[in-house]
Amino acid sequence: MYPCSIRLTDPNQKFLDQYSSRNKTPKSTLINKALDLFRKYWLQKELVGMAKANEEEDRALAEVDMRDYLKLINGA
Repeated sequence: MYPCSIRLTDPNQKFLDQYSSRNKTPKSTLINKALDLFRKYWLQKELVGMAKANEEEDRALAEVDMRDYLKLINGA
């Protein structure tokens, strides 16, 4: 997985300020949650891509185990 970072544009910064003040949640918490969700999405995408790259028999085994991976990703 590749490291990721963000750079907020002015409209995004304004949205983040409004959302943060409305929900009384620190901006760093919101950004960390968003990055965490993105990392989980990216990991799931890579796992599915690796499973699809395998031969048919390996792919079938990977799809069976994919539910366990998804549980781990979503439960983390």
